[in-house]
Amino acid sequence: MSEASRLPILFVDDEVLIAMVMSDALEGAGYDVECAANAGEAEAAMGKRRFAALITDIDLGGGPDGFELARYARKGLADLPVIYISGRCAQRYDTEKVSGSRFIAKPFVAGDLIRTLPEVIGAH
Repeated sequence: MSEASRLPILFVDDEVLIAMVMSDALEGAGYDVECAANAGEAEAAMGKRRFAALITDIDLGGGPDGFELARYARKGLADLPVIYISGRCAQRYDTEKVSGSRFIAKPFVAGDLIRTLPEVIGAH
């Protein structure tokens, strides 16, 4: 395992199957993954522990979206690496993203996240 192994990652997606599959893949790559289904659950998790990165869907159903969640997260940790994932909101990324973030379009494979995480974590 690499030095980045077991870093805590917060994965937020309202689609439970996607969260389960990606969490398993990221844990297999050596990360410690906590999942949340919405912004409220994610904010509660961030209140309990510090994460090395946030991976969030943009469209989280009702309530705050991934852009709002990332801005909230950056209030507590200004340089938190953020990866947005979405199948419908790519056009909003350039105007609503937090600085230094990345975007991965759905559908994607776990390898896309596994390759991108060290890049965004290393940049911070």
